Amino acid sequence: MQVSELIACGIEVDSAYKPILKMEQLGKTVAGERTLSDAYVRIGEVGDEIAKICSSQGKSAVIVCDAIGIDALFRRITRRSDIPENLESTAYMQRCYPQCSTITLEWNAKTRCWQCKSNAIPPMTMFHTTNIVKIPSFGRNTKFSDIPSEQEPLY
Repeated sequence: MQVSELIACGIEVDSAYKPILKMEQLGKTVAGERTLSDAYVRIGEVGDEIAKICSSQGKSAVIVCDAIGIDALFRRITRRSDIPENLESTAYMQRCYPQCSTITLEWNAKTRCWQCKSNAIPPMTMFHTTNIVKIPSFGRNTKFSDIPSEQEPLY
């Protein structure tokens, strides 16, 4: 989306924004990634910066990205250590994140931690009946066949 479109939707855009990673840095970092874990580390570092800025200034952020990006940011910001380990687990993860899904994290100043607010934003289009995410757990004994299909509600 263009900045003007975001503003038209009522989203506050900081005109003095400076990216956390410059394009040159991002290109070098991505080129050096060899594993899924490398991508999670890179995305997580960006997540740390976003969380630090938002929690210290009482601000919110709208982040638009793919399922892997949403998952990596969620895990890093909420301090979850389980991540997908291979392509099979990323395919499994895509079943847990509907198209146009959203995750809303809210900073709780009393507990000093981020909390997930399920279904805080309604589906984006009439073609998407749900945007609720079922955050998958990844562990050595995860059975990918136990995950609900896209047809089942993800509650």
